[in-house]
Amino acid sequence: LVELGGKRRERAEVARLDGRLAVWDYERARAEVAAATMRAFGAALVARAREHLATRVVTLAGEMRSAVAKQVAAGVGSPAEQARAEAALAHAEADRARRDRERRSAYRALAATWGHAEVTFTDVGGSVERLTAPRPLGELMAGVDGNPDLARFATDRERAGAALALAKARRVPDVTVRVGARRFVSAESNAFVAEVSVPLPIFDRNHGAVLEAREHAGKVRAEEDAALAATRLAVAKAYEDLRAACEEAGALRRTVLPRSASALTETRRGYDQGLLRQIDVLEAQRSVARVEEDYLDVAARHLTAAAEIARLTGRAATVDAANGGATCDGR
Repeated sequence: LVELGGKRRERAEVARLDGRLAVWDYERARAEVAAATMRAFGAALVARAREHLATRVVTLAGEMRSAVAKQVAAGVGSPAEQARAEAALAHAEADRARRDRERRSAYRALAATWGHAEVTFTDVGGSVERLTAPRPLGELMAGVDGNPDLARFATDRERAGAALALAKARRVPDVTVRVGARRFVSAESNAFVAEVSVPLPIFDRNHGAVLEAREHAGKVRAEEDAALAATRLAVAKAYEDLRAACEEAGALRRTVLPRSASALTETRRGYDQGLLRQIDVLEAQRSVARVEEDYLDVAARHLTAAAEIARLTGRAATVDAANGGATCDGR
């Protein structure tokens, strides 16, 4: 078979571009795995911080129970207050056990991102106490072009063009050449035979395949425009989530947490002086714990949004404070 019209060349070009598309599929899978690991790592950091918070609450509840027990022994406290302190301690210990299970589950999920069924580490590095502010939105948007989901469209356009060229080349008929020897038995002689055949594509001009390839090329361009718009929208949304979380975290760290801690200190001092009731101290402790839980919820949103931006743009959403990045609380 002697192929004409450049079919072999166009077919090789289509195969080469298929290989390039496979590379982009790999890059997309790699970015997904990296983002999943970032999310799992952030979840592990937050789970560890929640366990540490639960441990501090247990310590405070234990100190409260000891103080009430001393007052009851001295005859200035009531058994009801002691029972309330015991209940608060039991609740705090149960919450710490739950947070410990959540932390171990988060560590297991993190280990699973690199293929380990069991956790082979004892702790994770890093902290959620100093969250960093996002980069400018324009700087992050500039990285959208490097998103594998979008970058592959350039190759996909080339592949569509090569497929169209191949479909057009197939309209050119090929030449079939046959050569060989033939034995004529009746004449008891041998002969050399040569044959050349060329089909006449009168009814088949490969019009359907050409039209399909041309429509596919248009589809690729439309899909690229839609994907670009969707990616930019997703980056903008993740950026707003990150910025809102940063602002909320900054407000909690600058004002709400210090004021709650100060109120708890004053409440305990008033209780020790007999000016306040035990229930006031318990409520102040719960208030501090709620604020710290709110901060950890915000930190989880911050880390999730940062991981999503990294997946969409291929670059870090924030600059670490050690490298000159601004922190959310402005310190």
